[in-house]
Amino acid sequence: MIIQTLAVLAITAWFYWPLAILLALLFPVYMWLTALTSKRWQKFEAIKNENIDQANGRFAEVIGQVKVAKSFVSETRELFHFATRYRTVVDTTKPQSRWWHMMDTFRGLAMAFIFLGIYGVIFWRTLEGHFSLGDMVMLLQMVSSAKQPVFMMSWIVDTAQRAIAGSKDYFKVMEEELEPTAPRELVAATTGSHTPQLDLTPVRPLEPTPGAPVFSFQHVSFAYEEGKPVVEDISFAAAEGHKVALVGESGGGKSTLVNLLLGLYHPSAGHLDVLGHRVDDLTASRLRASVGVVFQESYLFSGTIRENIAYGKPGATEEEIVDVAKRANAHEFIQAFPDGYDTVIGERGLKLSGGQKQRVSVARAMLKDAPILVLDEATSALDTKSERAVQAGLDELMKDRTTLIIAHRLSTIADVDTIITLDRGRIDEMSSPAELAQSGGIYAELLKLTQSTSAADRRRLKKYGFVSGHASESEEEEEADV
Repeated sequence: MIIQTLAVLAITAWFYWPLAILLALLFPVYMWLTALTSKRWQKFEAIKNENIDQANGRFAEVIGQVKVAKSFVSETRELFHFATRYRTVVDTTKPQSRWWHMMDTFRGLAMAFIFLGIYGVIFWRTLEGHFSLGDMVMLLQMVSSAKQPVFMMSWIVDTAQRAIAGSKDYFKVMEEELEPTAPRELVAATTGSHTPQLDLTPVRPLEPTPGAPVFSFQHVSFAYEEGKPVVEDISFAAAEGHKVALVGESGGGKSTLVNLLLGLYHPSAGHLDVLGHRVDDLTASRLRASVGVVFQESYLFSGTIRENIAYGKPGATEEEIVDVAKRANAHEFIQAFPDGYDTVIGERGLKLSGGQKQRVSVARAMLKDAPILVLDEATSALDTKSERAVQAGLDELMKDRTTLIIAHRLSTIADVDTIITLDRGRIDEMSSPAELAQSGGIYAELLKLTQSTSAADRRRLKKYGFVSGHASESEEEEEADV
C-alpha cells in the first residue's frame, strides 16, 4: 500500500503538482479525524478491559475455591457478579461503537469532499486542454487506486487502537524492575534455529564465608509504602546451627523479615547478609537456593507425591526421596496408598489431609537441604494429632541447621537458642527463652497467658498468633463467649 501510494503521488505530480498535493492531503486529514476519535474510544476500551479483568479474575478465584462457594450457596451470587461485569462491557460497547461509526462517517464525508475536488480539477484541466482524454482516464484510475490505501487505514487504525488499549497494562507490568537473575538460568548457547535453551540444572547454594554468621540483619528497615515502615532498625544474627524464633503481634513484621530473608523484597535501609554475602550483591536464585521454607499453607502441585517431594531436586534418586519421607514422618501414610509414591494427589494436593500435605512439604524442604531453614507457622493450620506428626518431621529437619521460626505455640519454641520479640516493627527483647521468661516482657506475659483459661486472655494470646494450651479444654466456653 505504501509503494502504491508513493507511485500514485509521483505520477500525478508529474502531470500536475496541485493534484498530487490534494491527494496527499487525504492522509493528514484522515489521521487528524482518527486522532479525534481515538482518545475517547480508548477510554471506553479501558472501562471494558477493567471489567473483563475483574470478571475473569473473580471467575478463576471461584473455580479455585469451588468448595467454599458451594458450601456458602453463593453460586447464584457469583454468577450475578460475573454477569454484571460483562453486562457493563456490553453497555460500554454500544456507545463506543456509536462513537466510532459516527466519526467514521465524518471521515468518509471528508474524503468524499476531497475526492470531489480532485475529480473537479481533473475534469477542469481536461476541458481546458491541458489533459488529453487518455491522460484524464489514466489520472482517474490513479486517484481510484489511491482510495484503497486511504480507506484501509480505517481498519489499520481500529486494530492499532485495540492493541494500544489492550497493551497498556502489559507494558505497565513489563516496566517493573526485574529481579537480578544469574546468566546461567538462560544459557546463551543456541541451536541451529537460534532458539534460547533453558538450563534446568538446580542452582547451588551459596558457599559460607568462614567465621561469618549464617544470616544477619544490620539496622534493617523496610516499608511497603513510603513513610509507613513495617520494621525499623532490626539488628540480629544467627550462628551456624542456631535456632531463632520471632514473636510479636499479627502485623508486627515477622513475615516481613522472612520475606526479606528470601529476597522477595529488599531493605529500605540497612543491610542483610546471608552466609557472609551481602544480599544486594546476590542473584535471587542463589539466595533462595540457600534457604529452605516450610510455609503455613502446604503449596503442593498436581502430580505424584514423588514429584512434589523432588520439586527442589528433580534428579533425586528413589533412595533420597524415601529417606527424607521417612525422616519427615511421611513414609508410612505414603506406603498406605495403592500407588505409593506414584499416587496422584490432585490439584493443590486435594487428595491429602492437611497433616499429610504438610509432611510432604517438610520432606520437600529436607531434600532441598539448604543451609538456612525458615518455618513460617508451619503447623498452625493442623489439628493436635497432625501437628505432632509434622512437628516430629520438623525436629528432624532442624537438626544441625540454622533456623528462623515463626510459631503459633510457645511450646514449639521453648528450646530455641534465641527468641526475638517484636513490638510495632521494632525489637523489644532478644535473649534465650529462660532469660526472657524472667524478664517481665512480652514473652513472659505470653507464658502467663498460656496458663490462663480466661477467654479474654486467650483472645489476647491470639493477637500474637498463639493458641492456648488450655484452648481445647475450654473451647465450648470460648465459643459461647463469642
